[in-house]
Amino acid sequence: MQRKYLVYNFSGELDDISHLFPNERLGRIAAIIRKHAQEVDIIDRANLLDLIDFGKKYMKNLGELSFYDSNKLYESRLEKEAGNILKGGYDVIFMNLWHGSGFKFSIDLSNIIKKSNPGIKIYGVGQKVDWFKEHILKLSNNSLDGLIIGLGYNAIEGIVLNEKVNNINNLILYVNGEIRENEKTPIDVDDYPVALYDGNIYRNIEHKIPIYSITLSNQACPNRCVFCIRPENYGRLNKARKTERVIEELEQLNSNYNAAHFRIEDSTPPPNSLNELSEFILNSELHGKVKFSGFSRIDTNAPGTFSLLKEAGFVALFFGIESLDDENLIRLRKGITYEQIKHTIAEVPLSGIHTVGSFIFPIPGETKQSMENTLQRVKELKPYLSSLLVLPAGVYPHTEWGKYPAKYGIQLADDYVEKSVIYPLKYLLPFKYWPPFPFKYKIMDKEIENINFGYIAKVYQKFVDKVTNEFHMPAIPDYYFLLADFIGKDYVTTTKTIIHYMIDRDYPAIGKLFSKSII
Repeated sequence: MQRKYLVYNFSGELDDISHLFPNERLGRIAAIIRKHAQEVDIIDRANLLDLIDFGKKYMKNLGELSFYDSNKLYESRLEKEAGNILKGGYDVIFMNLWHGSGFKFSIDLSNIIKKSNPGIKIYGVGQKVDWFKEHILKLSNNSLDGLIIGLGYNAIEGIVLNEKVNNINNLILYVNGEIRENEKTPIDVDDYPVALYDGNIYRNIEHKIPIYSITLSNQACPNRCVFCIRPENYGRLNKARKTERVIEELEQLNSNYNAAHFRIEDSTPPPNSLNELSEFILNSELHGKVKFSGFSRIDTNAPGTFSLLKEAGFVALFFGIESLDDENLIRLRKGITYEQIKHTIAEVPLSGIHTVGSFIFPIPGETKQSMENTLQRVKELKPYLSSLLVLPAGVYPHTEWGKYPAKYGIQLADDYVEKSVIYPLKYLLPFKYWPPFPFKYKIMDKEIENINFGYIAKVYQKFVDKVTNEFHMPAIPDYYFLLADFIGKDYVTTTKTIIHYMIDRDYPAIGKLFSKSII
């Protein structure tokens, strides 16, 4: 059966430069569709040409709207976008769902498309589905026919093969007026074709920043951290890709697109996978031609790991540390101790790789003592950390925190789910200017009734100010080190410049910064 497919992405306000990277998941979805001889387009509006076309005024207006708000300026572009898609004659749309303004736009767009042509099938994929699953269906006003969980490449293939939706794994849908979640099954990524980045399919890809994503596994995670949704959606059976296949993909990207900068996307790389990848690179024609950043783990590194990774082209590694207080680490179910953290973090810079640590602060149950312990140990680790990222605790429905809030000293608002789904993360704004969370949690030994969002923000800011002003530690994600290498500038200047341009919505300036690659 011949059908025409659209893979669509609108991430909304540019609050993270990584939105401008080619999207591997979109590319793989398109590749699966093409594998079965179906016609497909990728429209990914997170590119500089489209951002300039949307315009600074429109994007500012969009960023200021709440989920249920609207105005003529917003509606004018929304109607235009829906009209363009309807003219495309698509039968099935895979709608990539982001947070905040991108989520609002995508849901409203789906509603207009469905009202104009109810026969079009629209399935939600992506980050927002991972976080909120069936709650998105309830919010979508029947504009979405289903949601695809995790990577869900098996679900994509099932839809393309026109299988009965009730039998397609990793799919959430309405059945007889009720929400049904089909069986979740782990996948082997190597069973599916690599991402398509052909400009005839992936529209305006030449106007994206050429930092390409690479996966080493199906991104499942065997761990049980109380705050994380990944095992729930991707499974706990971590299936590593064959390193030979990864090398082939890298070689194709390097040869076909002159790609030289890559981010490893696995938040839990399979044991020894980074080492094995590095060994293969050192024995291939890629040696000396490619650079990497990505996630690593505290507890899965053999002696000599980081020197090997540095020789293969790694410039930065991200470690999800979360806390340096041992009791907090137990409460978070991290499965590591401060001594393990210190031992690993101290090794990384000796190889010449930049070390990025990520913290959650405050966590539910945080105390003055745990805060002081963490700050004292941050001071001890300062010589080894190039960057320290700090985000407040988020509570998502399908995590331990979300399922059993009272057990962890968390209190959810009556409208917690609805407000959480539409909550606009404001990464470029100081935390105190974020909208109040639809939850709160016990911290600093205060009773829960004496805590509000303002107090959580105050405690958070005190911690961040100490890290920033006293320890002089920047907050720079790992992929900014790749961007700095790409443009040949130091990482602090690169970060400040990019963030300044994003805050100003100066899309032409971002294009000029990366002008050697962006048309």
